[in-house]
Amino acid sequence: QGSPMQLAIVNGGFVLPLIPMRSRIVSALLLLVTTSVVARGWLVQPEGGSESPSAAARKHSDHRVIVRYAGTSTDPWVARTEIEKRVEKMQAQASVVSVQTLPRVGMALVSLVSAEAGEQLVEDLQRDESVELAVPDTWVSAFDLFGENTAGTADTSPALRTRRAPWPAQCSAHPACRMRGLVGNCCPADDGMMLSCCAPHNENLVSLRTYNGTYISANPDGVVSQVAGALRDSEKFDFFVHVDDSVSFRSHFGKYLTVDEQGVVRANSEQVGDSEKFEMVKDEEGMVSLKSLLGEYLTAEEPGVIWADRENASAWEQFSMLQQAGPDQRFTDDPALPKLWGMHNYKGFDIAAPEAWKVWTGEVGKGVTVAVIDTGIDYTHDDLSEQMWVNPLEIPDNGIDDDENGYVDDVHGADFANEDGDPMDDNMHGTHCAGTIAGIGNNAVGVAGVAWRGVRLMALKFLDAHGSGRTSDAIRAIDYAVAHGAKIASNSWGGGGSSSALRAAIEHTEVAGMLFTAAAGNEANNNDEVPSFPANYDIPNVISVASITPEGDLSYFSCYGNSTVHVAAPGSGIYSTVPHNSYDTLSGTSMATPHVSGLAALVWMYRPQLSMHQVKKIIVGSVRPLPALDGKVITGGLINAKNALEAAWAFKPPR
Repeated sequence: QGSPMQLAIVNGGFVLPLIPMRSRIVSALLLLVTTSVVARGWLVQPEGGSESPSAAARKHSDHRVIVRYAGTSTDPWVARTEIEKRVEKMQAQASVVSVQTLPRVGMALVSLVSAEAGEQLVEDLQRDESVELAVPDTWVSAFDLFGENTAGTADTSPALRTRRAPWPAQCSAHPACRMRGLVGNCCPADDGMMLSCCAPHNENLVSLRTYNGTYISANPDGVVSQVAGALRDSEKFDFFVHVDDSVSFRSHFGKYLTVDEQGVVRANSEQVGDSEKFEMVKDEEGMVSLKSLLGEYLTAEEPGVIWADRENASAWEQFSMLQQAGPDQRFTDDPALPKLWGMHNYKGFDIAAPEAWKVWTGEVGKGVTVAVIDTGIDYTHDDLSEQMWVNPLEIPDNGIDDDENGYVDDVHGADFANEDGDPMDDNMHGTHCAGTIAGIGNNAVGVAGVAWRGVRLMALKFLDAHGSGRTSDAIRAIDYAVAHGAKIASNSWGGGGSSSALRAAIEHTEVAGMLFTAAAGNEANNNDEVPSFPANYDIPNVISVASITPEGDLSYFSCYGNSTVHVAAPGSGIYSTVPHNSYDTLSGTSMATPHVSGLAALVWMYRPQLSMHQVKKIIVGSVRPLPALDGKVITGGLINAKNALEAAWAFKPPR
């Protein structure tokens, strides 16, 4: 984070794949970005983070071919026997180092002594009628922008900058209003506010704490003052954001804060006009200053009194805006919750997580396993350890492969990049994604994930310390996930080239009933024209995810596609867990995808009888339409947890 960067040129056996005589597949590593370096088609490595000699040697010497045989049984036990019989002759060849069977995806992974041997094997296998596919291995990378902290700030990069249009005024444009049979204009409503079904939230209940620790209070007579002590209803305000980005506050007694020409602040207005609107300025520490449209700031310098008579904002003109739970919301006690704008954002461009948590949190029930196919997970993190999947057939730390799956002590998953059973994250990318999916909530520590109880995080590491990995290792991770019953696979990685082997593996996950979420990519491309895989695979269980900003715009880096990208989720400036009990802010479609994975887990725990296809239909069918996403993603909308749970309740499970 913040260190100088050096570029490692993609070359030789390190990144370029073996090129077969007939089926030419060239991998393309998408960008990894720091705040100062953009690497397009290059692998970015932090200075001082060089690979171990053994890992580097393995990359240069381990040449692989992925093979799938025609007519392989869908029963993994039968498939294993069939594949083992078919590769017997191959194993006897001097050029073959090893062969690993992947029965859940019906494949074999062949390691060879040289690139030339791999090319010759592919050519030979393509003449074998029993072989459905034989392709060389390729390389992919993580989809994130390291260290880009944009939370709460406007996304002003010129690339793909989309100006936010006014909120649609017609009830018919909003699914929730349309479902209630409402017609005509819904914004503004009679009191100058949007109807609740059109509004970003049914409620935004806040308190304003002054510099000296008191709270702004409004009594039934409209008197506004400062009070100390425990919060009462008179210190809670409904908070509204207008289409012009000004804000208003309505007291518990139904009256709006208003400022007159003398700077007197009252709470006695029943309508919203210019006097009831404030410009809100937010600093890097999250403090807010409120400037009336007359140009004066609210101040709490005089004890017990609130005025609006300051031309400039000092400490006395700064307030902490504290979110309070309304009757239709539930907030956790995690101290970093205010930083999680993707869960709840005062501007309303979030996934409505507190409204969903009021309905369901996953604290009871059977739970669901989510495979995080990434750089691994720090499974000792205080905000993740209780959520980790545990292999029931493996005895920890006994040095024995108890379940005979090829990995010793694979208690929480496996490491396919380093060929062992310890998926500890040596990057931070996977741990960051895991925190957004299922960081433990209501533990008074750090953050809360979308599904903060009941999830079992399966750590499947195939990306190395620099965020790059092999397609064959991704396939091995997928095979492991299917074998151990994961219901959701979260994939915040990709590359430019299509792999028929990877596609076949994902098709097997559909047969197994697994949902496959995938990051759309960070090159700001139209994926309809420049595909990015695995997100672009047109397979029924795939959900491709774009990224939005706190302002509701498409993130400047996000790939999009009106016919290839399904939904958008928060991805700019996302705060989450990183290794060593730490937290950090990252940006990318990598950060958007875990929001969708977490929502899928929440829906599935809420209605465990639903099929995978139903869960996908619920997620893509319950989005909140956003003007900036119209024509950019298939649904034109941002995922919405509250809408998804409401939709899930109405679905009938398959017979």
